[in-house]
Amino acid sequence: MAPIFFKLWIPSEYSPSLPWLSMILLLPVIIYSNMWTIYNYTIIINKIKAPSVALLIVGGVSSVLSVIYVKCIGRNIYVIPAITTFFSVAYYLFYIPIFVARKSSLTIGKIYLIIFKSIFIAFSFIFFSWFYLKPFLLIGGWFELVGFMVSFGLTGFVLHVLSIFSLFEIRSFLNRG
Repeated sequence: MAPIFFKLWIPSEYSPSLPWLSMILLLPVIIYSNMWTIYNYTIIINKIKAPSVALLIVGGVSSVLSVIYVKCIGRNIYVIPAITTFFSVAYYLFYIPIFVARKSSLTIGKIYLIIFKSIFIAFSFIFFSWFYLKPFLLIGGWFELVGFMVSFGLTGFVLHVLSIFSLFEIRSFLNRG
């Protein structure tokens, strides 16, 4: 399915490396897309300077290591995205939870419970989709692509809500309205 998607998306630039590079670069999205519910706490209390500086440092180190790799070691197309992915995941899995735990009343265990619950749900959905839904996903044109994007986006939204809120919170929200 991936070759069909990339041939449709960028027909004149298709390469067999694109699906793998996309998977490497999308891995951090699974981590930090679920971090916004925790990370936005720092925006509310107006404490975003330290995380912003830390993210700039992480980006700088990632860029420097990528340049050093290209100049001194080689030009493997997978290493630069892997470096970026590693530092991005490290930032969101270690720095942000510790920062939020220090600035809030949340315990580090509570924060990691939310993170790992959402990661587990995301990987379960990916696994299920890969082995059970993939044979049925036939993308032959833009209409099918948009249809699958919308259906998977809505499914992802529902799974995200289920992963960050407890059933009690969901019920109380639904009973209010």
